[in-house]
Amino acid sequence: MLVTLYIVSFLATFSDGFLVPVTPLYAATLGASVSQVGFIVAVYSYVAALLLIPSGKLSDKVGPQKFLVMSLVVFALGPLLYCLVTKAEHLILVRTFHGLAPAFFSPTGFALAIGLAPGGKKGEALGWYTMSLHLGHMAGPITGGFVFTQFGYHAAFYGCSAVAVLCLLLVLIRIEAFRLQQTARVTEGSIWSWLKQRPVLGCLLTQFVMGFGMGNIAAYLPLYCQRIGVAGVGAGVIITVLFACSSVSRAPAGKLSDRTGGRPLILSGVIIATLAVAFISQFESLSYLVLTGIFFGLGMGIASTALFALTAEASSADLMGLSMGITAFCFHLGLAIGPTSMGYVAEATSFGTMFLVSAAISGVGLVPIAGLLRSRK
Repeated sequence: MLVTLYIVSFLATFSDGFLVPVTPLYAATLGASVSQVGFIVAVYSYVAALLLIPSGKLSDKVGPQKFLVMSLVVFALGPLLYCLVTKAEHLILVRTFHGLAPAFFSPTGFALAIGLAPGGKKGEALGWYTMSLHLGHMAGPITGGFVFTQFGYHAAFYGCSAVAVLCLLLVLIRIEAFRLQQTARVTEGSIWSWLKQRPVLGCLLTQFVMGFGMGNIAAYLPLYCQRIGVAGVGAGVIITVLFACSSVSRAPAGKLSDRTGGRPLILSGVIIATLAVAFISQFESLSYLVLTGIFFGLGMGIASTALFALTAEASSADLMGLSMGITAFCFHLGLAIGPTSMGYVAEATSFGTMFLVSAAISGVGLVPIAGLLRSRK
């Protein structure tokens, strides 16, 4: 069942990442300004962030199967609606609907991965699970960028939908097996006691910082590459390499997290990712930008696997979906706030300055993260 879950997560995030290099450019062709492009990209994450916590709570009550199916239905329908858009304002509405998909999928998938993991190997199971997620994000952008470059926007939207339909069929075939292998529920505490633990708060802040940096890369790297004359598929290549490096680091980071507790890994990952964002502004060639993608991906992979394992260990079994929903919420909040706020910085200055400001904000976040993670409470 874990292997089936890994395949499902790969296909779902493949569909999710398919439009990453396409959406900013599509919004610009509809007449959106730079700040409007940032908001159009971010509204997807705003919706996900707002609904992750309630969907995680409902997942705990009714089981993950319904949410898994609902998320894939939205993943399949959302891209088809892009084809009907004629104005930037309409694209905001479509992105709002499409954002329901990760809100339903994220807490459900993590809760299943943790529930099916062998005892004492949650970090390793989460490493493989998040690796499959990021392999999808790796393959999606480069494929979407290629399809868009060769065949146009509508072909990219149809391709994105087709992948989600394939994933939905796989889940429907295996839905009974998911239901039969539910994890036993044991009440061990409340969500408030979970949130009061300082290392957990450090993990949540780390998620926000990682999302903040990733959101700015996803929203503005395609426009930055276009501005400096890098080929249209260049942003897709960089983002693909980013997720590839994030993927390959996840399983080893998960195993190491099981042995060390993960706190040094989290702090190291944030530092690496922050430096990578800062150096984006210093480069105007594809090869050097790919290098920044490598380091950001490694930092995100190392930190994220460890923090999910730490927050899972601190949570009670019957609140796992809600705990994972809150953890994912912080990442999506960063994904949303980053492009929304930094779009105004990019308009007032330049994309290079915007990436430097983004890195500076993440650097400031390192101080409380380090303090919270050092706490034993």
